[in-house]
Amino acid sequence: MQAIVLVAIGIVAFLVSAKLHGRELRLEREAAGYHQVVFGGQNPPWVEALWHAERVRFWSWTAGLALVLALICWWQKPSASWWITTLALGAPTLAFAVCTVLSAVRYR
Repeated sequence: MQAIVLVAIGIVAFLVSAKLHGRELRLEREAAGYHQVVFGGQNPPWVEALWHAERVRFWSWTAGLALVLALICWWQKPSASWWITTLALGAPTLAFAVCTVLSAVRYR
């Protein structure tokens, strides 16, 4: 039962952090004067560059945080469900949070 609650909390945290990250990127894009985009279509080079740079930042932070979290898990020796939840949901959730803050700092 504890594992199910842990996974549910992890999923909700992941979805909230992803939504906040998307909002910050939209605000950053709009602050730069780009109010319309087409997902999967043609967009101004600035928008494409922003999205590309953000993918690089997100996956770099995710990999680094996964390594740190794996080391913490290894040191603490938690249950298998804790490992899976921490690495599968914790690292990307924290990476979204970091990228959200970085985006907010860039455009404000």
